[in-house]
Amino acid sequence: MGKLTESDREFWRGVIVAGGFTAIPRWPADTAATIAEHEAPIADDLVEELRRAAEDLATPISSLLLAAHAKVLATLSGEREVVTGYVATATGRPVPCRLTTEHASWLALVREARHTESGLLAHRGFPVDDLRKELGLSEPPFETVLDPAGAGGDLAADTVL
Repeated sequence: MGKLTESDREFWRGVIVAGGFTAIPRWPADTAATIAEHEAPIADDLVEELRRAAEDLATPISSLLLAAHAKVLATLSGEREVVTGYVATATGRPVPCRLTTEHASWLALVREARHTESGLLAHRGFPVDDLRKELGLSEPPFETVLDPAGAGGDLAADTVL
C-alpha cells in the first residue's frame, strides 16, 4: 500500500468536511434502524453486456455499478449529490464516497464515477475513521454502502447494503 502521506489526509479531509448525508426513504410502518441487504442474481447475458460496456468505455464494471448506485440513491432521495459508503479494500471497511449525479449524459456520470472511484482507491490505506474522530464527528457518514466485490465487512447498525 505504501506510505500514508499528507495528500491522503487532505483527500479524506475534503471528502469528510464537505458534509452531506443521503438518507433513503422508509416506507414500512416500522422504521426502526436495521441492517438491510438486497442481493439479486444478474442474468449471464446482462453480465456480459456490462462487461462489453465497461470495455467499450475503458472503465471497470465497478465504476458502472457505482454510477448506477448513485443514480438510484439520487432518485430515491431527491438529492443531486449523494454520499454512500464504498467498499474499496479487501477488509470490507466502507469509506465515504461523494458523487454528483446531475450530468448531461450517462457517459458523463460513468466518467465521474470512475474518477471518484480512482480517488478512493488511491487513498484507501488511510485510517478514515481515525480522522473522523479527530474532527469530532461521531454520526455515521453514510446510510448505504456499495460493495462491488461482495467483500461484506463491518457495517453500522443502520446501514443498507
